[in-house]
Amino acid sequence: MFTNGARIGGEELIQLQLGRIIMNERDEFFLRRAIQLAKQARENGQEPFGALLVKNNEIVAEGGNQIYATSDPTAHAENALIRDYCQRNKLMNLEGFSLYCSTEPCMLCSGAVFWARITKIVFSVSQKMLQKISDGTTKTDCRTLLKPHQWIEIIGPALIEEGLKVLEGYQFEKSNLIS
Repeated sequence: MFTNGARIGGEELIQLQLGRIIMNERDEFFLRRAIQLAKQARENGQEPFGALLVKNNEIVAEGGNQIYATSDPTAHAENALIRDYCQRNKLMNLEGFSLYCSTEPCMLCSGAVFWARITKIVFSVSQKMLQKISDGTTKTDCRTLLKPHQWIEIIGPALIEEGLKVLEGYQFEKSNLIS
C-alpha cells in the first residue's frame, strides 16, 4: 500500500500510493494505538472499533466502541470519545485536534467530527472494506461527507493489514449493520 518512505527533517514520511496524502511516523504510531484500542474493545465484548484524540502530538483521550456496555447505539468509538472529551473539558470546538480511528468514521461519527470541527482524521480500514467483511449495507465514506469542509484533512486507508486483522472472524450483528 505504501511507496518507499523518505526522511525529511529527521522524520520519516510515508506517501500513500492512492493519493498525495503524507502520513508521518507520529500518525503511524497513533493509528496503531487506535487499532490496539479496537482489539481491546473486541476482547471486552464490544464491537471492534477504537479511536483516540490527539492535540499537539499528545493523546488527550482514547476509547473503544461502547454500544453494548452502555446500551447506546450511538456510542461508537469516535462519537463517544468526542462527546465525553467535550463534556469533560467543557469544549464545543476541537480545532487543532486529530482523530485516529481503526475504521473510517461512519455517517454518525463524521457528523460528530464536523460539529466538533476536528482538523484531521487518520483511519485504517475504509467503510467499503468494512462493508465487504460485515455483509452490511453500503455506507457513505467520510471523504464524501466531509469533502466540502476544507479544514478537515483526511488520511486513509492506512496500515490496512493491521486494521483488518482486528476484524478477522468477528461476527457482526445484523441489527447493527442497517444504518
